[in-house]
Amino acid sequence: MGKFFYAAIFAALLLSACSQPADTKSANENLSATAPVVVEAKKKEIATPDLDMSLALYTRRLNRSFEENELPWYVNDAKFFEGEVNDSYTAPIGKYAVLSVSVTKKKQLVSVTVMTSGDGTKSSGYEVLMAASAALSAAAPRTELKDVLNVMPQLVSGQSIDAGGVVFRAKNMDSLGLWFFAEPK
Repeated sequence: MGKFFYAAIFAALLLSACSQPADTKSANENLSATAPVVVEAKKKEIATPDLDMSLALYTRRLNRSFEENELPWYVNDAKFFEGEVNDSYTAPIGKYAVLSVSVTKKKQLVSVTVMTSGDGTKSSGYEVLMAASAALSAAAPRTELKDVLNVMPQLVSGQSIDAGGVVFRAKNMDSLGLWFFAEPK
């Protein structure tokens, strides 16, 4: 009795919703009789926290760090990827690291990611540490490569480090290598 009762009520509701009195106009006739209304969709600008630094300044700071520390790298030919909210630039740093930075549409730095994967040798480990330290230090004003090198053991062990409003962290991605991040606090 219970199932039949609910099915009958459902059918009655469905029939009453679908039936239309003979004197009502169709939906299309009702729409055409009204004045057209123009509704403009306004694009909302999404506020993205950033590192309070332009992409150009970050690149200058990074290349200066490479030069001051006698590292053989120079970032100038990054690949550009346009996104819906933010854009990104990607460039190799040496043989074992790739730099990826996210920027707002106004080219303000949002975050820095360094993806590294050495080959198990001491020289690749050195290159990974130097590339990551230079990239992170360039993202934080008043921070130098040696400052990041000093906290590298804490980063690699999973601790986050606050470098004056910029948070450094690292994550071992198993088969994808060790990734380093600089993000707004």
